[in-house]
Amino acid sequence: ALAEGKRIALQDDPQADDRDKYGRLLRTLVSEEGVDINATLVQQGFAHAYLSFPLSKTRKAQLRALQTEAQKAERGLWAATTCAGEP
Repeated sequence: ALAEGKRIALQDDPQADDRDKYGRLLRTLVSEEGVDINATLVQQGFAHAYLSFPLSKTRKAQLRALQTEAQKAERGLWAATTCAGEP
């Protein structure tokens, strides 16, 4: 719903890898309204923040904080009813 039918910009991070080990392009998705789709998915608990590959320190801190927020609020992946509450 965040991206459906919308123009999406793919933004690179000069401090991050360009592609992952499978050759997939690594980018931040930003909607035409300026919504950071990657961060929104992590914040809502629909995505895990993968921080093991190079990213800017600011971006890592942002995603880590959003995931912690989702975990504390038990949203999405972190809800007790999701995956039987298993980590």
